[in-house]
Amino acid sequence: MQPEINFTNTESRVTNGSTITLSWLADDNQDELVKLEIYKIVGSTSTLLETITDVSISNYEYAVSEGEAEEITFKIICYDYAGNAGYNSITFDIVTPLHITSFSVNKSTVQLGENLIFTWNADGSRPDTIYTIYKQKGEATDWEEYFQITGETSKVISVVGFVGEYNFKINAGEDTLALSHAVLIEGDIMVFNDSVFTPTVNGYYGDNHEIELHWAIEAAEPDMASYRVYIKLDDETEFLHAATTSLNNYQYSIPENVVTLAWKVIAEYKGATYKSQVKTVQISELVSPDITALTVVDNHTDSPGVKIEFDNIFDINEYLIVRKDDSGNTVELGITAQSPYIDMAVSYGHGYEYRIKSKSGNTLGADGGAGSVFIDIKPVTQLSFQNENYGVLESNSLTLSYEPAGENLYEKYEILIGINPQVMTQLQITRGKSVDIDDLAYNTTYYAHIYILLKFHRFLRKFKDHTNYLSKKSPIGMKIESQFLCQYLLLFH
Repeated sequence: MQPEINFTNTESRVTNGSTITLSWLADDNQDELVKLEIYKIVGSTSTLLETITDVSISNYEYAVSEGEAEEITFKIICYDYAGNAGYNSITFDIVTPLHITSFSVNKSTVQLGENLIFTWNADGSRPDTIYTIYKQKGEATDWEEYFQITGETSKVISVVGFVGEYNFKINAGEDTLALSHAVLIEGDIMVFNDSVFTPTVNGYYGDNHEIELHWAIEAAEPDMASYRVYIKLDDETEFLHAATTSLNNYQYSIPENVVTLAWKVIAEYKGATYKSQVKTVQISELVSPDITALTVVDNHTDSPGVKIEFDNIFDINEYLIVRKDDSGNTVELGITAQSPYIDMAVSYGHGYEYRIKSKSGNTLGADGGAGSVFIDIKPVTQLSFQNENYGVLESNSLTLSYEPAGENLYEKYEILIGINPQVMTQLQITRGKSVDIDDLAYNTTYYAHIYILLKFHRFLRKFKDHTNYLSKKSPIGMKIESQFLCQYLLLFH
C-alpha cells in the first residue's frame, strides 16, 4: 500500500524575498519509508529542491525568490521499501513585499470634533492589507493604536477624546512610516480623576443597605458631563446599566449576600465618550465601635470636658461622635479620625450619653454601644482664715490666708476689702489660698470678705464678731470677720 503524506501549512501566501517553512505529516502504511523528495513548481517548470533520506524530518525551509511569478507550488513525494510512492502538493500566492511610500494628513492644527483626513500609498498593497495608524503624545515613548482599516488608502476621522501635540505613524505588514510633522489638537476634553473614585477596594453599606459610588472628572465645563453607571455583582459575566445621572455620585442598593461589586462609569462630554477604569470592591457592612471609656477631664475647673474612647476599626478613618444630654437633645459633635475624642462643650450638673457612628464617604454605620457620664462638681463648703482675727498690724501690708475643708474641690475665690462692711471693693479673683494686701492706710480698720465662687453661683461667707484694735507700732488696724455665720447668703454669679 502506498504511503500517505500531507502538508500542515495553513497560510495561503508567501512574500518574495521571505523564507517559508514547509511542514508535513507522513504515514508509511506499515511499509517503512526510505526517502522524501521536495519539488517546486513555478509555471510549467518543476525543480527538485531536496532529497531527504532521514525520514524523521518533517519540515523544510525555502527562501522565496521567484521574480515576477504570481504563485508557487511545492510537491513532496515519499517512497517506501516496497517501491510504493505517495505525494501531495500545496500552492501559495506570491506577493510583493509591501512598502509604504507616503503617509500624510490634511491639517497640522485641528479643533476637537473636526475631521482629519489621513492618506497613504503603498507598493504591494492588496484588498486584504491591514493598515494600522498609531498616535503618540508629545515626547512620550509609547505608541497607542488610533484606528485600523483594511484595503483602503485613506481615512476620514473625527478627532475626539485627546488634545495636545501628537505624532502619527502607519504600519502594514513589516513596513512602518511616520508622519513628517506633529499635529496639534486643540479643545476641551474630560479626564476621570482616578484618585477621587470611591470605593476602590473595600466598600461599606449602612443601615439602609446602600453603598455610595463617587467619582470625579477634570474638565473646563464639568456641568456639561452626564454619566452612565454600570455594575457587575459577584460572578456575573456582564456589566448592567444601573443609572444615568448628571451627578458625580450614586447610591446603589446592595442585594442581600453580595460579596463583590465591580463598577465603572461612562461619561458623555461635548459629544465624546469617556470610560473610567473598572473598580472591583469587596462589600461588607459598616460596623461602628462601642464606647470603651468616658473620662471627665479638667474636672473642678471652669472648663471641664469628657474624653471619649473607643477601639479604632481597620480601614475606617472617620468616626462621627453623637451626644445626647439629659434633656433629650441630640447633637452631632464632629468627626474624628481615631480615638480618643474630647468634648469640651459640657457643663457641671448634667449627664451625657455618647455613641459612635463609623463613616465611609457619606455612608454611616449603625450606632455602636453607648456610654454615659455625669459631670459632677464638688464645691468648697467650709472655709477658715489662717490669720489671727482682730490683729494689730505692725506694717501697712498683709498676706491674707485661708483654707478650704476637703481636697479635690472646685476652688475659686473672690476677695473683697473695705473700711465699711456694707461697701466693699473687689481686690482679686483667684484660685489660690492666699492674697497679698498692700498700701493699707494708717489708723484705719479694714474688713475682708471672701466669696466662694461656683460655676453657677456665688456664696458669701461672713464672720460675726467686730472688734477694733490698734497696732503697737503704728495706728493701723485690720478688722477681719473670722467666724462663719450659720446661714449663707446665696447670690447668682
